[in-house]
Amino acid sequence: MESEKTRIGYLHGQWRPHHEMHISVDDGGFRQAITAVERLRTYRGRIFSLEAHLRRWEWTTQKLSITGLPDSTEIQNLLTELLEKNQSLIDLQDDVGITMFATPGDPYVDQPTFGLHLNLLNHERIAQHRLKGQPLIISDVQQPATTCWPR
Repeated sequence: MESEKTRIGYLHGQWRPHHEMHISVDDGGFRQAITAVERLRTYRGRIFSLEAHLRRWEWTTQKLSITGLPDSTEIQNLLTELLEKNQSLIDLQDDVGITMFATPGDPYVDQPTFGLHLNLLNHERIAQHRLKGQPLIISDVQQPATTCWPR
């Protein structure tokens, strides 16, 4: 797919092609599922509710004790740059999703893993969901008590 060749993401302090974004099998996000994830999306080219996402991101990374990450201003600058670097793809796609994630990183490197990348949206499916709704699945799985793990 052409978009895979042109999509640019941010990982380990560098901009790189999407298909070159990988984390180590020793990374705490892989080994122990310690991962903070924030999913964002654009509407008319602007990130929706960015301030709320950044507040939730800060809360989540604090609860998971993931430190050494870019601050809110740096993240906003990186998100702007992410959109700029992918502008030709966004022009073809219209709006896009964005995934921001962090883990404690590889213990042998002693640095957190931080990444940003675009998610291509299926606009046709989204339009169908808006027109016709989408199925609701109710699970009988219960969340653990907050004394076990913060939600």
